[in-house]
Amino acid sequence: MNEIGNEWRFPGNGYLRDNSLDTGDMETFKKDPLASLARELCQNSIDARKNESEPSYVEMKLFDLDVNLIPGLDRLRAEIQNCIDSNPGNTKDTIRLQEMKELLNQETIDCLRISDFNTTGVTGVSDGRDTNWYSLTKGSGQSSKTNNQGGSKGIGKYASFVASKLQLVFYSTVTTKNGTNEIERGYEGICKLCSANSENSDERTTGEGVFGRNKKNEAVLENLVLDKEFLRTDEQLGADVYVIGFRNEKHWKKRMITKILDSFMVAINRNVLKCNIDGTEISYQTLSDVVYDKQLVKKKEKNEIISQYRLLTDSDVYHETITINPYGSAELFAKEFKKEERDFATKNCEMIRYPYMKITEIPGVSVLSISALCIIEKNDMNKTLRDIENPQHTDWEFNRLDGRDDKENVINLYNNLVTQIQTIISSHFLSSDTHQTDMEGAGEYLPDITDESSDFVSETEKTYDSQSVSHVISNTIVEKNGVLPNLNTEADIPDIGSVEDAGNDAPLPNGNNEGNNGSPHDTDRTGGLDVSGDNDILKRDSLSGIPYRFIVINKLEGRFLIIFVSPYSEKNCELELYSLDDSGSRTLVGINQCKINGKETLIDKNKIVEFGLIENSKYVIEVITNQKRLFSSEVKLYAIR
Repeated sequence: MNEIGNEWRFPGNGYLRDNSLDTGDMETFKKDPLASLARELCQNSIDARKNESEPSYVEMKLFDLDVNLIPGLDRLRAEIQNCIDSNPGNTKDTIRLQEMKELLNQETIDCLRISDFNTTGVTGVSDGRDTNWYSLTKGSGQSSKTNNQGGSKGIGKYASFVASKLQLVFYSTVTTKNGTNEIERGYEGICKLCSANSENSDERTTGEGVFGRNKKNEAVLENLVLDKEFLRTDEQLGADVYVIGFRNEKHWKKRMITKILDSFMVAINRNVLKCNIDGTEISYQTLSDVVYDKQLVKKKEKNEIISQYRLLTDSDVYHETITINPYGSAELFAKEFKKEERDFATKNCEMIRYPYMKITEIPGVSVLSISALCIIEKNDMNKTLRDIENPQHTDWEFNRLDGRDDKENVINLYNNLVTQIQTIISSHFLSSDTHQTDMEGAGEYLPDITDESSDFVSETEKTYDSQSVSHVISNTIVEKNGVLPNLNTEADIPDIGSVEDAGNDAPLPNGNNEGNNGSPHDTDRTGGLDVSGDNDILKRDSLSGIPYRFIVINKLEGRFLIIFVSPYSEKNCELELYSLDDSGSRTLVGINQCKINGKETLIDKNKIVEFGLIENSKYVIEVITNQKRLFSSEVKLYAIR
């Protein structure tokens, strides 16, 4: 092995661990290599943005690479053969190594070039340790990024190797030296093979090879030219990543565009990021055309991507600022979609953090046809949540806090944020006094809006004025709003028995007439007697056989819906709502307020009273109760005759 000279070096493992082709770092990104590649490289580009008044620009181009242009080709071929010979019993690795060998014996090979512009490039290419270049090429689990940059785990770079059939990547950069205006350039190659026998030694290799200028495996201080149609000039600071032997799978371009839109919609919309994916530009100016192009976006993710786009561009989006001290603020955007556009409603809240990359989503923030988006800005909230992300930046994992003194504070921060999102959406879209909501799954039970005699209007097409509100929300923690499990099916028919006969054991509300054979009038709840008339008793008959739907609007406010179609016509009815415990015991639920089809209705002793029913008519009963939790319910409906 030469100590000086541009060549591949495969160092020994010091008689320690042998590695196969699949290491833990590589396995992390194997679930979806293209998605991981798109997220990592676009994130790195935004992190290194030089002029913040302009977007960072990422270009991805697939081209046929002349195999003879791969630096150190003969040495690379020899090491792959050495891996095959050194591991005769490893059938799994041998098959893949044979495929690598065949690829390098072809005249050309697929290569994906990912280049960024309006960035600083990868600084420190000619220096030693503790530089961005060193972290990129030799670090594992270490990162030199600052608090509010996107990456922090130091293993995202492995996504590029997973996207290569050869597990071979070259990095190249044009940058400035130590913050000066002095231009420096350099490149380095890395290939992740398996451990093999070392040359002239009984020691095994680590399996990782580096193409560099000396035994320290330092970068070659020259431009790397692999794509004949591309040459980076000194005026174009930035970095290039060459994924050699790119997994040119079917529809790779469509999958890449889809993942970039899903992950960086906010960054593109705010002109922080611009991309060109094999000839297709994705920018603030072209975003609408790309989002709605069926040829460019995967069908499965299309509606969700359109939903994100409309949350950022429609005029009827509700906007509110959430502030959680002392961490900072986040911006919440929410939109309810009309009945004919319900396919765009995710009922989730997409969680975006600076540099405007989607991390995860909060599912089921509403039972309505709503989509929401929460953007965490460049602040301590951003930094705190970034520290608990998984390496793929697709979730926040609280088990990463084990052993940390601030674990409870971080969990409280997250719970507060989720709570505020749910509460704001509920209070705005579900608790409005001026709008009646048409819930998915309940619309078939709502009164017909063509019935001019009804004062209730089913609000299936409502709009809101675009508004922006900013306020500080206290750090209370509450449980997540929800919908009872039987939301999408008819509720069980309550066991309310048959018509009750008057007697000692039957509940018999008392009433009176003005005289014999007169018509019933308001029941006297205290005694049922009218001193000026005869003592006639009104009979309370149970109305059975009615399927109900019981829907949670806002459990924090004790607000629920009871929805049914009446098979009866009755002039005077009463309704009682019960909660059931695990043993089936009933407790009368206290009802504080009630509207039936939008009209205020009388409440007496926690019962809804003195309302009529029309056969085959639909009824929506909105109640505010003393129950601030989810509960198993039973409805009892009576006719007063």
